[in-house]
Order: sequence, then structure tokens, then C-alpha cells
Amino acid sequence: RRPAPVVLSAILLGLLAALQLLGAFSMTAVGLITLHNSLPGIPPSSPFPSSALPILFFGMALFVAALAVWTILTLIGLIRLRSWARYSVLVIAGCMAIFGAILTLTSIATPFLTPAAGSNSHALRTTFFVIAAVYAVFTALGVVLLIYFNLASTRELFLLATPANPGPPHTSTGRPRPTAITVISWIYLSSAP
Repeated sequence: RRPAPVVLSAILLGLLAALQLLGAFSMTAVGLITLHNSLPGIPPSSPFPSSALPILFFGMALFVAALAVWTILTLIGLIRLRSWARYSVLVIAGCMAIFGAILTLTSIATPFLTPAAGSNSHALRTTFFVIAAVYAVFTALGVVLLIYFNLASTRELFLLATPANPGPPHTSTGRPRPTAITVISWIYLSSAP
């Protein structure tokens, strides 16, 4: 049986993966639109030429899709109580906490750093504070996940559920492969595409 916080964390990761896939799909759609039509309202002094915008959107979509795959794999590992999934959740939670805190502070500070836009200044400030509240929720969720997955009882749960490892991974020759070689090979494999 899995503890309720692990199940809730898996549900949270599922929702996060769904949002990431939705974002990747949206960026791909915008990339296709900009590929066939130029977006209205892009000034000629834009830092990007309009021909580079589809590449930018497709690249962002690919990056967000890769994050979604990582989140889904972590979700599967979390359901199976794999120890690597706990570490992956810690990395995801750390990113949520750090980037969420930065974006929360930025969203709070932005209305005070920009000049008032007349009658729309109140609506603009309210919008930024609502955005800050959403980022604050993500920050709080990241901190809660960091705390829970660092508890001794949680670490023990994942260690007990991990199958016994007979030894280090072996190569085709039967000799053990050093961890550094495995890491370097994965870096080369992931950077090749």
C-alpha cells in the first residue's frame, strides 16, 4: 500500500504532465500558425525576425514535451516506489520551488516597476497579483514535496520497495561498467538529437 501523500504526489505529477503536454501542443499550434502566416502586431524592431518565430516555438514545444516525458516517467516510478523516482521528484520539486519563488516575486514587483497605465492600472495590478498567487501555490507545493520526500520515513519506504540489486550494471563482456561512463554515455545519447 502506498501512503496518501505519495498518491497525491503522483496525481500532482499527472496534472503537471497534462499541463506540459497542453503547453507543448499550444506552442506547436502557434509555431504552425506563424509558419504559414505572420503574426499580427509584431513590430519590425522585434529582436527576432518573423521567420525565426516558428523555430522558436517548435524548440520551446520540444523542450516542454521532453519535460512532460520526464514527469510521466517519474510518475510511473513513483507509483512503483522506485528510489530513482524519489530523487526525480526532489529535482522537480526543487525546480518548482525555486522558479515559482522567482516568478512570484517578479509578478508582485512588476506593477510597482512599470508606469501606471491610467484607468487600467488597477486591473493590471490585480492581474499580476493573481498570477503571483498562482506561482505562490506552485512554490508552496514544491516546498511541501521537498519536505515530504526528504523525511526519513519516506526515504525508508522507497528503500524497502526497491528490488535487491545484485551489483553494478554489466557490459556485454560481463565486467562492471563505472557510473561515470554510464553518465557520460547518457549525456552523449541525449545531446545527439
